[in-house]
Amino acid sequence: MATSVQKPRQRRTSAQKDPSSARISTPASSTQAYQRSPHPDEVASLTKFNVLPITSAGHVLYLGESAGFDLLLRGSQSPVHFPMPQDTLALSVPAGLDPLEIQILKRRGAFVLPPKALCDDLIETFFSWVHPIVPVINRTKFMSQYRDARNPPSMLLLQCILLAGARISTNPQLKVDGSTSTAVATFYRRAKALYDAEYERDRITLVQSMLLMGWYWAGPDDISKNMFYWSQSAITVAQNFGLHRTMESSRLSISEKRLRRRIWWTLFTRDRALAVALGQSISINLDDCDIDMIAEDDFIEHDGNDIDEYPPDPIHVEFFVQHGQDCNDINSISAALSKWNQECPITMRWERSKHHFWSGILYLHYFSARCLLHRASSPRNRKTLQDTKQSYGSPDGTVRAANMITSIIEALSDKQQLRRCPPFIVHSLFSAIVIHLHVSNTPSPSISRLAHRRLSTCLEAIKDLAQVWVVGKTVLTMIEKISGLSREEKPSRHGNGSALKGEVFIDLGCADASGPAYSPSNGNPLTEAKDNTQTPQDLPNCDETLPYYEAHPPVVIGFPEGHHNVHDNPPPPDLGDPQPKIGYSSLLPDGTFLSGFVPDTFYVENTAQICNAMTDMTALTWDQFQIGCQQDYSISVPWSLELDFQGLIPPTIVYFFPASGYALLSSGFYHPTIFDFYSTHSALTILFEYLQQPFEMAAVRDVDILTYDGLKLKGTFYSVRTNKPCIVMSHGFSGHRDHFLPELAAKFNEAGYGAMVYDNRCWGDSEGLPRCEADPVKQTRDYLDVFNFAAALPEVDPTKIVYWGSSLSGGNAICAAAMNKSLAGIISQVPFVSGGSMARITGAPKSLLVSRRTPNSEIQIPIYPNSVEEVQDGTTKAILKDAGAVEFAEEMTRRGYSYDKTATLQSLTNTIMHEPTGVIHHISPTPLLMIVADDDVCTYTHLQLEAFEKALQPKTLMIVKGTGHFDLYYGKRFQEVVGMQLEFLRSIF
Repeated sequence: MATSVQKPRQRRTSAQKDPSSARISTPASSTQAYQRSPHPDEVASLTKFNVLPITSAGHVLYLGESAGFDLLLRGSQSPVHFPMPQDTLALSVPAGLDPLEIQILKRRGAFVLPPKALCDDLIETFFSWVHPIVPVINRTKFMSQYRDARNPPSMLLLQCILLAGARISTNPQLKVDGSTSTAVATFYRRAKALYDAEYERDRITLVQSMLLMGWYWAGPDDISKNMFYWSQSAITVAQNFGLHRTMESSRLSISEKRLRRRIWWTLFTRDRALAVALGQSISINLDDCDIDMIAEDDFIEHDGNDIDEYPPDPIHVEFFVQHGQDCNDINSISAALSKWNQECPITMRWERSKHHFWSGILYLHYFSARCLLHRASSPRNRKTLQDTKQSYGSPDGTVRAANMITSIIEALSDKQQLRRCPPFIVHSLFSAIVIHLHVSNTPSPSISRLAHRRLSTCLEAIKDLAQVWVVGKTVLTMIEKISGLSREEKPSRHGNGSALKGEVFIDLGCADASGPAYSPSNGNPLTEAKDNTQTPQDLPNCDETLPYYEAHPPVVIGFPEGHHNVHDNPPPPDLGDPQPKIGYSSLLPDGTFLSGFVPDTFYVENTAQICNAMTDMTALTWDQFQIGCQQDYSISVPWSLELDFQGLIPPTIVYFFPASGYALLSSGFYHPTIFDFYSTHSALTILFEYLQQPFEMAAVRDVDILTYDGLKLKGTFYSVRTNKPCIVMSHGFSGHRDHFLPELAAKFNEAGYGAMVYDNRCWGDSEGLPRCEADPVKQTRDYLDVFNFAAALPEVDPTKIVYWGSSLSGGNAICAAAMNKSLAGIISQVPFVSGGSMARITGAPKSLLVSRRTPNSEIQIPIYPNSVEEVQDGTTKAILKDAGAVEFAEEMTRRGYSYDKTATLQSLTNTIMHEPTGVIHHISPTPLLMIVADDDVCTYTHLQLEAFEKALQPKTLMIVKGTGHFDLYYGKRFQEVVGMQLEFLRSIF
């Protein structure tokens, strides 16, 4: 029978609902296909069914429209639930398990629980770290039962909660060889024994338990104990009793409706996430569902005006609501994901400087979906990579998504939160690893090296996660096998030999029929980066005339013989064995819930005391627990997998530019040697002397930087730790490095970036004559020297250096970035972009262009106006003809800064000849962030916008509304600008 089912809809909050909606009294098991109201004569016959209360919500059977029962009701629009006859219930629900089965369950430890202290810890861990991802339990009700020995919670559900909590627990009592896997396997066996014995009859409890049993996975050859299996099973059970249908007219309690909605949308998110992670088909078709979309109200656990003992955490609620919408966007992924990201609440947006666990997890899903979306269009081989000139620093597409995943992983690792993450993180990591492996094969040595660094970060995270999730071990093994197939062994092929005894195989399939599948290299890209193009012998020619499977045989990964098969469990203990090896000394057997015996307390904390009304059992030891369970986790992984970067660096090729006096490497690094025409001291010698000097790596330290012409620039280095990004920073026209910039450097430090702040030549503590003279050409060259200096520091990753400049230095940074192709990015704040245009606007006399210096008598002119009125009436003689400069100078005085009040007249001549706008298009493909004040009358907003238009992609423009040139250095707008800069840095790192 054809049916019409409404798709999931956004539901109004409880405050917005029509009060009349609460008067309907029946559960949701009817149809929208027939809209006829019942005849008056039929009302009496229906009422006896409609008004009956639902006394056991977990025992409701759902029958859909096509079953035909709605015809008997003559198209009643209201859902109807029917009580089953008592004799039918007696036939379907046994009075109890037979004694033999109970004995078997006891032997398997199904009723064994840890001591209360450990149990409390695992339950708290579950609700803190697992439940926000799978919010399927009414915590208030569960904890009430947990504390009530006469009305305890379901033993199956309790064992599953302990399983999920143990999976991510850091409790040392559970760890065997540094991992909780053994304990998790024990809890799983107990839960599985109860499940197989059909111990639990409540369907809601069954669905809850099956979802949590998915937190166990034995290994790659296990098809009946993995997350996908349990998720699909839970979905099937849930659909069997109508969890996918609307409950608007149901007589279920409000809290029960809310719980069911949470369960259903949890099933939905698990279905979508696992389909993406494992490449499986989805099981939930939303066309069959008319249940309301999850809303914040659904996390309230009480009915009426009661107060929850455990009120919902707003962050957890927002996380799951956004997670559900994110999963729903996968089907129409591109536009929907973009819209979702734009509309995501600020509290759930992930930022490295404001890292939050749940926003990180949410954005791992987002960027994993982005990887999936863009991966199909990624270049498939080295030639394509070279032809398309793909930039590894691209702000869009697959690479950016992989970079962001890596950044989130680094933050989680720094906060020691990796082991708390849900299993989907393994898929996110694998998605990033695939991209990094792919890009590591680019012909560009610098890009390849950067990809390998990010790959190393991901592999270290996988190693850590493998202590929690066995699938992490499998992913590591697959990576090693795939990356070393051609050098170590050929992959097994269908029809080419048989599997070795004990091997486990993973069929990777062949998703692309348009050309041979891509492999990062014939060698192992984890240890080398040679151009070894695959031959037809390595991969089949995709001939369309052949059958698909013959033309595209799946790549099969084999685990070596000798690895234990996780199905080779020890035989069940002999029932006559008085001491079966199934549990801890502290996990005491308790069969009282079947016998009706109620102890004084729900838990027995004395390990010598055993509450058991059914049979005599001996307390088991921890050693026996280890022996009995550890063998399930015997898949070994080559943990010696290390990245060898030495073999990745190609021979250095130096290009010499006589006009500029510096050298570039083809690998993308500036050589520490500066070809110096003006000094007998080379920068290489100075750097070696500097690095050989004994010193402590202070977090903040002053440094001397040698320029191409022999001057020493004074700088301050804000260190984070070894091999981290670094921001090279210089002030504006007359600023010093201790003016405002230390605050910004500290912000960069907090986000995990080093900062090198230095005084421009002739200003502050740097050398140079005449004093207080601005020379943009020489200052631009100084940017290159500071880059070389920073790149040689042990704390700095030379591939992750960013130029930062403001005002005049913002223009200098643009010119330096146009020449330096080794930069990771550039941030230019309110930049000086055109001296010629500035001269025309300000009416500077042409005589400045031909001004003649007077030896030993430099003409000095004021920098700052004396007053706002002087600026307004046009009488100021200051260089900075901006009223905001007056307040800026006052702020420096208030802070106690020592600053210069005059500059040489030659400075104006030098700046008039400075034209960064003429070279800004040469910055590409280095990412550019330009920050513009919308009321800048110092370096002029319209000139900056014109320059930005000439820049090529990738580029980002931030216009700060209601601000002038000097407003961005301090105060409220400073914080706003910092946030934008950090977001830009995260996008390129």
